[in-house]
Amino acid sequence: MQSDEPKFYDLLQDGIKALYDGNYEEAQKLLEKAINLDPLSVNCWYNLAKVYSNLEQFEKAIQSYKKIVELEETPTNLYNLACEFYNNDDFQEAIRYYHLTIDLDPDFVQAFDGLGSSYGCSEEYDKAIENYRKAIDLEPANASYYNNLGWAYELAGEYEIAIMYFKKALEIDIEFVDALHNLGYAYYFLREYEKAVDTFNKAIEFGTLNPDTYISLAYAFEELKENEKACENYQHAAELDPENNETRFLFAESLHQIGKISEAIEQLEIITKKEPENLDSWRELGIYFDSIKEYEKASSCFKKVINISNGSSKKTQTPIRKNPEKKEIKEREK
Repeated sequence: MQSDEPKFYDLLQDGIKALYDGNYEEAQKLLEKAINLDPLSVNCWYNLAKVYSNLEQFEKAIQSYKKIVELEETPTNLYNLACEFYNNDDFQEAIRYYHLTIDLDPDFVQAFDGLGSSYGCSEEYDKAIENYRKAIDLEPANASYYNNLGWAYELAGEYEIAIMYFKKALEIDIEFVDALHNLGYAYYFLREYEKAVDTFNKAIEFGTLNPDTYISLAYAFEELKENEKACENYQHAAELDPENNETRFLFAESLHQIGKISEAIEQLEIITKKEPENLDSWRELGIYFDSIKEYEKASSCFKKVINISNGSSKKTQTPIRKNPEKKEIKEREK
């Protein structure tokens, strides 16, 4: 290997630079060449795993993290493998490797946090709560862990308790947008819609560009029968995430609700151009055209609905999103 050492080092450094520049395809080429020269380089495997993850080559990312663990079974390496399983929704494997991390380091607080998230996403809320509490015991001044504990209680339907922990997180960090968003959800589910509106607005004031916050705010305004304000917030969400047809569908429905039929039709037509077999959008288009007496266009839409329903094509649905979303777990840098 001695004669190849300078070449390996150059490939590794160039690959890492390409990775951090966001040029993942080039980084993959360089780092794969480097690992062929030195298959025992943990640093190279680590950066290659990050490349695979960014390219959504998840199986390769997992295999790379496993190789790292084979070479160096450290708490950090086990934790990073667990995070990759978590980010790929393989929560049982994530749980296994978070536990292995803690076996080697009982004070590895991020692993308890990861366990809480994995159990929460597996709907094992008691275990989620238990592990978030352990994380808080280790780092009692960490606002994220109080927010996460509240998230687990919220998923379990214990909204009053969840509110207590979201407020605790906000005592530590008054501008903690995730905690504000989750607090707003809790108020919403308790039907305290005015408090929900105030809380979501506060999250927006602190600079969040999360479309889900605007959607949640729109839901609350709908419950308060303030449909114009609801529509404004659906529009903000659609502008922030223009490729999300679920959000656009909600915006279209809201436009219809306030009598802006032509604008609602425009939004649905955008969806059907992108997803020609979106059953719900064609059905709503037919209803909207029928309501303005454009019967020929309405009939054409309804025929499209029948053809999609009777055909073998996959039907696209647009489910309503009224649940807190799964949080992302970050790997630990080497």
